[in-house]
Amino acid sequence: MNRIINPQQIQSSTVKIIYKKEQGTGFFVTKSIIITAYHTLLDMVIDEDSIQIILNDYSIQKCRVLSIDEDNDICLLSCEYENQYYLPLNKIPIRINENWESYGFPYQGEQEGLRIYGTINQLVENQKYDFTINCHDINTDYSYDGLSGSSVVSGNKVIGVILKQLDDKIGVISISKIIDLLQKQNIPIQFEESINEIPKQLEDDIKNIISNYDVINRLDESIKESGNWILLEGNPGTGKTFNVASYTSEEENVILGKYFTKVPNDDKPKSLRISKEYFLNWFEETISLTLTGNIPPRSNETFNKRIELLGYLFIELG
Repeated sequence: MNRIINPQQIQSSTVKIIYKKEQGTGFFVTKSIIITAYHTLLDMVIDEDSIQIILNDYSIQKCRVLSIDEDNDICLLSCEYENQYYLPLNKIPIRINENWESYGFPYQGEQEGLRIYGTINQLVENQKYDFTINCHDINTDYSYDGLSGSSVVSGNKVIGVILKQLDDKIGVISISKIIDLLQKQNIPIQFEESINEIPKQLEDDIKNIISNYDVINRLDESIKESGNWILLEGNPGTGKTFNVASYTSEEENVILGKYFTKVPNDDKPKSLRISKEYFLNWFEETISLTLTGNIPPRSNETFNKRIELLGYLFIELG
């Protein structure tokens, strides 16, 4: 399954991990591979006979170490047991203020797991974790160490793995940061297309396109003379989409992005691409990436307020 459609899937894919006196959480990323935090198993020499996982039905299974990434505090475990459920992993830019949820086993000795949720707090550099999350109802006086290795789910896919508690915040490592480890074990990873990228359905056609230099030259001249905006029109099939998709300015014009409302064999409904909200998101992301290199936080402002703020973003571009 490519998306998580019910929190029960998260719970059914999550296991408690016990190693000697240590306890943590892990979750299946294939039917027989579990990902967890390495520090749960940290030892001079890992005794694989001491690694136990407890499934949702409280049965106990054995695992062996498949791969370790000490630098990022991540470990992959391989089981002979095959679990019916596993979670889809997603490589995607982390967005501040986005909602998330998780499930894990924070309490030492307790059998029952706990669902937690909140919002993404901030991006972090120079740490093993690369972003932090706010958690509703977290008690700073209590240790939630057992949550290490839990999934962080946002947008119906796993975007990271919990590594440690930071007072009232939680440190998380993104799927993007551990992608090499995952790909070496052929673990499926989904790459979500950014709304300001050329749609993948057009990429192969662009490589094989024969450029219409007359149109490109006229575009350059029109953009230079207009200094505002232009409308490119023509009958269906005359190449408007492909000319724009492949267009590279031969002048000193800076192309911030290209927005498409119609894409061949599109996996997104046209009603989404032509919606005002999607178009505004594209403007916000494109300008933010140009100015800061990062996508903007999820906005809680009204649509009209965001339109007002967009004007200030254009001023910053100038």
